[in-house]
Amino acid sequence: MKVQRGASGGDAAPDEFRPGVVRRDFLDGLNLADDERAEELSAALAGHLRELIPRVQARMPAMDTERRRMSEHCLGKAAEELEMFVREPISRTFYLAVCARALLSLYRWPRPHSDLDEDEQDDQDSRRRTGGVMCRRRA
Repeated sequence: MKVQRGASGGDAAPDEFRPGVVRRDFLDGLNLADDERAEELSAALAGHLRELIPRVQARMPAMDTERRRMSEHCLGKAAEELEMFVREPISRTFYLAVCARALLSLYRWPRPHSDLDEDEQDDQDSRRRTGGVMCRRRA
């Protein structure tokens, strides 16, 4: 039985944004060993990108110039990958995952680390130490 995935890739309501589901899916996409889950995972990642694009765009006015330029680049790349996904859904899994990881990071941390308040810095430091949203170490 195939589970229907919501717009955020999970079993949640379509308007509920779930960063943890995005993170799980992009990590799976970056580490996909075979094509068995590629089609399902690519579709979920494309859905995440469609959700993240307007969210990152909404945060861009508060970003500094460097982060705004980075966001523009990542948003452009995400749009390109979504176009490619329509033509070659299975072969785009890794690239969709890279874009999802970048956009999720920009969404969660729209300001440089030095501009974060103390609680936000502690949260970001904790994520870095534990392999948080930016990467997962391979053995």
